[in-house]
Amino acid sequence: MLRSTTIALVFTSALFALVELANAPIGSAVRALGAVALGSLAATVAFGRVTSLPIAIGALSPLFYSLLERRAGVAIAAAALCIAWLLPRLVLCGTRRELVRVAAVFAAAAGVAGLVFASYVDAPWLVRAASCLFAGSCLSLATLVPLDTGLAWALRSAATVLEPPTREMLERAAQAHRQSRGRTSTPRRWRDLVRMADRRATLARASSGSPTDAEKDLDGRIAELVGELAPPSPPSPIAP
Repeated sequence: MLRSTTIALVFTSALFALVELANAPIGSAVRALGAVALGSLAATVAFGRVTSLPIAIGALSPLFYSLLERRAGVAIAAAALCIAWLLPRLVLCGTRRELVRVAAVFAAAAGVAGLVFASYVDAPWLVRAASCLFAGSCLSLATLVPLDTGLAWALRSAATVLEPPTREMLERAAQAHRQSRGRTSTPRRWRDLVRMADRRATLARASSGSPTDAEKDLDGRIAELVGELAPPSPPSPIAP
């Protein structure tokens, strides 16, 4: 609940601030930088982790709005802006069916948000703020569709270039984090694990032979941390 509320408030603030930026008596360069920062923030918060993908797409989202506003109207431009903020989450889908289902949900939420936003974009600021809040809440509800967490996705991505047993350990940790939907009591330890996994994957890509001492050391630290965060399930008892 706290996460969805935070996402709703970020979306609301970003939509409202983008309108204020467009009308503010400031230079075009400052306006563009502000819009890029707001778009990147909204996409990153929706994704759940700071990576290049949401930052890049979020930075481009105001450009989508600017281009479409002149050709297709405010409603379609706002819908494109909103779906751009949600778009990075599609990489968290595990199957094609899930991708299609989630994309449809995102498109519907962005369409409703864009229509409501456009209907009151020129209204007094209090009414406009209420419309942005409604639009932000629609987008936030779309992020409640169960998907991989951003952190679990990062662990799986690192695991793809590693050899067993480190690969299996990272995949087990990713599964545990997905099942918890990111609601853990040790978020810092999970972030430490992602950093170690990324570092280990980088070394693996650069390596062309047997694991080095640095790689073996990282493997041991990863194994220790995974054992703490996602201990293996006990074996099922054998029926007599």
